[in-house]
Amino acid sequence: HHLAVYSEKFANLAKEETKGRLEVTTYPSGQLYSARDAIAAVSQGSVEMAGCIALTLASAAPEFGVDTLMMLFDNYDQQRKAWATEPGKAVIARVEQKLGVKLLCRLPNGPACLFTTEKKVQDIEGFKGLKARLLSASEKPYWDALGSGTVSMGTEQVYTALQQGMINAVWTVPSAIKAYSWWDILKFGTLPYTAYPDSLLVVNAKWWESLSQDIKDILLKKVVPSIEKESTDFVMDDAKAGLDEFTKQKGGEVVTLSQKDIKTIKEM
Repeated sequence: HHLAVYSEKFANLAKEETKGRLEVTTYPSGQLYSARDAIAAVSQGSVEMAGCIALTLASAAPEFGVDTLMMLFDNYDQQRKAWATEPGKAVIARVEQKLGVKLLCRLPNGPACLFTTEKKVQDIEGFKGLKARLLSASEKPYWDALGSGTVSMGTEQVYTALQQGMINAVWTVPSAIKAYSWWDILKFGTLPYTAYPDSLLVVNAKWWESLSQDIKDILLKKVVPSIEKESTDFVMDDAKAGLDEFTKQKGGEVVTLSQKDIKTIKEM
């Protein structure tokens, strides 16, 4: 997962930039905690740092659900700028105080779009009657407005659900259709990307306070901007490569909604 790869890169760059004064040992593949449990572990101080999916913070502040709100942002840059505004900063400060953590670095999961099995969705009408997998409650109003039904399920259930026709639409990142072999059953992709979900590198607040000011400065001014840019560029390139592979190797077809339809959906 990108989160594991870039957490490792963060650790290496932190060591390099601080000339070995800050050494972070990483435990990939959920050896210590799953992505869902990681935030509690950092909050309690069981670990100093962990990667967590931004959506898991929605229980502490519902605003963190914006990552999955469809058509709200057109790219990662727009989404990050929203968090850099005064209201955005206030939400972050509230979560940091509530959980005893610092949100140090954003690591994107990759842009998400629609994939379907039998029905090519090339206009708004195409959404009507779809049976879509529901990942989080924040997606439901979007599907409802478009006339699609939803079925809530975990990632491990999706393959069988697609196979048996329980669902015929998945909203996900292109890398996932390959990783979980969903592309064996999916035939169509619909652009544009509708959301830009993030993960976060979160650190324990007491641990952060214990660092010297110059180490904090190196992390905030050198390491974080470098890793955020590199990881964002990577997931965008990776998504494009994933769609190319879907069409060339799996015979999938990718279509793009018209600007008129995109505008209509945004106004819903």
